[in-house]
Amino acid sequence: MKKIITLLLTLAFLCSLGAVTAEEEQRTLTVLCPVSALVENYDTNDFIVWLEEQTNIDVEWIQVPSTSWEDKISAIIMSGDLPDVISYGGKYSGVRTTLQQYANEEIIIPLDDLIEKYGVHTKQMFEEQPGLDTMIALEDGHIYSLCSYSDIIHCNWSSRMVINDEFLKALDMEKPTTLDEFYDYLVGVRDNDVNGNGDPNDEVPYVALNNWGGDPYTFLMNSFIFYDGRNISKLDIDEDGNIYSVLDQDAFREGLAFMNKLYDEGLIYEGSLSMDATTTRALGESGEGYAIIGCVTGTGIYAGVQGGTIYPQYSGLAPLEGYTGLRQTPYYRYVNAREGAWMITTACKNPELAFELGDFLLSYDSTMRLRKGAYGKCWTDAEEGQLTIDGRQATFVELIPYSSEVQNSHLDNDLMFYETRNVFLDDRAFEQGSDLWSAENLQFWLSETTKEYYMPYGKEVLPSVAIPSALVDEYSVISTDLKTYYTEWMAAFLNGEADIEDDAVWEEYKQGLYDVGLERFVEIYLEAYEASPLKWGA
Repeated sequence: MKKIITLLLTLAFLCSLGAVTAEEEQRTLTVLCPVSALVENYDTNDFIVWLEEQTNIDVEWIQVPSTSWEDKISAIIMSGDLPDVISYGGKYSGVRTTLQQYANEEIIIPLDDLIEKYGVHTKQMFEEQPGLDTMIALEDGHIYSLCSYSDIIHCNWSSRMVINDEFLKALDMEKPTTLDEFYDYLVGVRDNDVNGNGDPNDEVPYVALNNWGGDPYTFLMNSFIFYDGRNISKLDIDEDGNIYSVLDQDAFREGLAFMNKLYDEGLIYEGSLSMDATTTRALGESGEGYAIIGCVTGTGIYAGVQGGTIYPQYSGLAPLEGYTGLRQTPYYRYVNAREGAWMITTACKNPELAFELGDFLLSYDSTMRLRKGAYGKCWTDAEEGQLTIDGRQATFVELIPYSSEVQNSHLDNDLMFYETRNVFLDDRAFEQGSDLWSAENLQFWLSETTKEYYMPYGKEVLPSVAIPSALVDEYSVISTDLKTYYTEWMAAFLNGEADIEDDAVWEEYKQGLYDVGLERFVEIYLEAYEASPLKWGA
């Protein structure tokens, strides 16, 4: 029924634009967009072919590899030779300031009137996601870009850890819930032959890797102070609404001291700061059939511990309670809305047509095909009796599991779509009783683990804001210098190159933060935050 209603709404919208023949109107557009390395080619992609057939719009896709997107779009903006539409695609953050610049410089047009007159699927999205229209509005209250919306639960709570249940059994331990219990577990893994292969020295207690879910410090640091491992800002807000940097706080120092202790005692793998999912997986599989990693952080960790029969030994570990009773994990509330997904430029001669295509991309049918691939090939409707993981009647069945291989059926994370949590996963058919650790069920594993271990402890991160145009260059320079500075010092504190216990060294580090511009960085953010419609906790 939902798909029928969606189709009728779409047809009504298309009819409202009038019956247009090829002679009456040239239905062509140029769209500039980044292209994922996993998408073969927009011109022949199954979804793109279907999209142009459905809308009768001939699109010239100006395809830019994601890796060179920033340089390419800057050059195009500078040239003044604008396409009809610019799409930032699946980019998660850092777009808001750019949108404000484009709006100020009249590179893109406000969409409010188009939304009001033609926004069938856009309005539906706003109705189903209260506050989203306010969230994506800029300083003047107008909407200048449609957004992708993707409600993926493990993206909202992305700092996580898995722990080896078999190692816990060998040590006769329960899952750690505090820092001290966690420390005892790591010592036990280091000092005992917990994998039972006869070699008491091949176990690696703890791997803290770098990936999009957070840096190596995020999981443990949040037992001491709120720490956003994904964003440069490293800001927090107190009970009185005061925003401050965590980088010069005593609790931040205590967190670094705890991790330095683990490193000194051989409990954190010494290569952790340079680890990613690929290198972690290689390490995890190096035990010749025996698990060797005691625990590992990161959202991509399921890839890090897979291999033979060892990976089902791991399960989620909830955030640990710190010495002050703090137990939390970052909640990335705003990551669902990916801004800059559909901007109509001032060069567009037919903004109604450009909006028509953008609005259609937010439909259910378009979203399913863009994200999952061709109907009947990659997914199909569920039959009566096929159930979801929580026992409801399923809506669809996935025929080809998502993979990291190059394909030409869907657009991966590109362009724009409206993906509710049900569309992403919750309404998908689940083979009852099947192994959550199987390749086709890994998304279910992430979702269920998030609900059980991380949602109860989430604390919302501060929103991304649009930096005032006059301050963008200053803010950018400070951001870059600040990240370089604190990243180097944190690594030095972790591995002992800098003595975290030495008060003089700590003061030297803090003074360096201020010299780089930490206080000015916070001031600029505060100014942008006060002008922004986005507010923490609202």
